[in-house]
Amino acid sequence: DLLRQSLHDNEQQQIQLKKREDVHSQTKRKYEELYKAYIKLKDNW
Repeated sequence: DLLRQSLHDNEQQQIQLKKREDVHSQTKRKYEELYKAYIKLKDNW
């Protein structure tokens, strides 16, 4: 069934996108934390 197959593919793509977004936001959060820590260190010097 072609329609069901394309629906399934679409679902897979959505899952992949979601995973990528999660990874992206995690990375972003890490960078923000590092940046804040860096600013703190810089202020203490």
